[in-house]
Parts: sequence; C-alpha cells; structure tokens
Amino acid sequence: MNETEPHGTTPGAGGTAAWVRVETIIRRKDGTIREHLIEEGASGRYATVVNKALEMIPKLIVGISTAPFTYMANGTGSTAEGNAQTALVAENTTGGMARKVAGVAYEADYKCAWEAAWTASGAQSVREIGIFDGVIPGNMMIRHVYAATKNLADAESITCRLRYTQGRAA
Repeated sequence: MNETEPHGTTPGAGGTAAWVRVETIIRRKDGTIREHLIEEGASGRYATVVNKALEMIPKLIVGISTAPFTYMANGTGSTAEGNAQTALVAENTTGGMARKVAGVAYEADYKCAWEAAWTASGAQSVREIGIFDGVIPGNMMIRHVYAATKNLADAESITCRLRYTQGRAA
C-alpha cells in the first residue's frame, strides 16, 4: 500500500476516505540519525483514525464547540490499534516525553500534518503515538502503534510526523 491509497472500507464510488502516514526519526545525543522510518501500523495498515474523531471532525467543520487537534503524545502501550480507543494505552508523562503542542500545518491537496520531538531524560521507550485536542485527557483523534518498541538512551530524541490525508475513495 502506498501513501496515495486509502485503506479500509470505502463508502462507494465518489465517496471519501482518510488515511494517516507516520514518519519517525530517532537521533543520537550528537544529533546524527540513528533510525529513520516510515511505518505502517502494527496491524499492517496506517495509523487509526478513532471513532471519537469521526464525531469531532464534523463538529470542527461547522464550528460546534471543540478544540483543534494540536497535541501529540507518546506512550509504551502495545495493544493493537482499535476504532473505539479514546486514549493511549500507557502514555508517557515524565522523562522529557510528556504530551506537547505539536507543530501543525496544512499541506496542499487535502493534507494536514503534525510534528513533535521529544528528548529523553534517562532511558525511555516509545511504542505508541497519538493526536489529541488538549492536555490530558483530551479527545484522541489518531493512534499509531509501532511494530517494535523504540528505545531511547539518555539525551536521544524522537521526532514523529503524522500526515492526515482526506481524499476520494477508490
């Protein structure tokens, strides 16, 4: 599957679908890249846009009270992604890994992106990442579980970039 093809059930000819691409860069203490990957979810697909997002996105479009999804968080949970999930399984909150406001951007042709970087204070692990509309707890929009845990040594950093694309279903 490539970035231009949505996954999952399509709503019919001319309908719309959304998909999320995840890019991750891990840097050593000296700033050199140790790992750079573009990974599909552990379930063999892109990150999951959860059910709560299906409620909140239309509310954002029409101006009903909800905050924009501008926060990113990471955690150590390895439970498979699921549509009904409302939070990360085990969110990191210490060691330089706490939830933060992400850099956000609209990219031409139906795409938006989030990017955040965390620097480990002591040894840290990341297995899941998510997009939220606020500080803890907030509403989760997207959850991604890596196929394998990303272990960070003290002063190493992890940068996560998620790109959400809304497009026509095949």
